[in-house]
Amino acid sequence: IAKPVVFLKKARRALSKKRGILYLELPDKITCFYRPSTDNIVGALHHHLYDPKSITVLLQKAGFSPIQVLRFFEPSGKITVAAFATLPEVERSLAKSAVSG
Repeated sequence: IAKPVVFLKKARRALSKKRGILYLELPDKITCFYRPSTDNIVGALHHHLYDPKSITVLLQKAGFSPIQVLRFFEPSGKITVAAFATLPEVERSLAKSAVSG
């Protein structure tokens, strides 16, 4: 995805305003440091590489509220950064429900 913010803004419009949750899984840039230089596991397939901080910034730029960001190591040797996010209005609604309920 060449323009991830634009893509995520479109996804944002598709989510439920009452309880929409987004799950995003992307290649972690540290994968490059653990793979041989001859292995182009990441570079050939993706325009961008991420880490927990940059995926958080990406989500915020697209108008999401990150809930949880994590990094995990896959059996293939790839390292992935993933995130759960929601819309700010969903976050406010859940916070309001928690306080009143």
